[in-house]
Amino acid sequence: MNKCIFTGRLVNDPEMSFYEKEGQTQSIAKYRLAINKSNYEEADFISVTSFGNNALFAEKYLKMGMKIILCAHVVTDSYINKNGQKIYTVDFIAESQEFTESKNTVEERQKANINQEEPPFK
Repeated sequence: MNKCIFTGRLVNDPEMSFYEKEGQTQSIAKYRLAINKSNYEEADFISVTSFGNNALFAEKYLKMGMKIILCAHVVTDSYINKNGQKIYTVDFIAESQEFTESKNTVEERQKANINQEEPPFK
């Protein structure tokens, strides 16, 4: 079984893209999630990709700084860059995304971040 569960804050608003598959338009949302380490002074940053309804949900409801619970599975890959080096990648494919804060809390945090310019992952 390949399943990961994370709690973290969005580093950016989801970026949407679309592609055609079997004559139908498919939605893709990509964003990064900051996950605090146990000392709360450092964070890991993961790349998340959502497809279909999960992507549409992310586009409509998820915003930078918002704290969510992410259930995903991991996908590893590699490619050769323009310098001939093999680069390994790790992506997390969203299976579900859930809120951990109320809308009012998120709005208050966003106002405070605008005034204080603090990073969204603290």
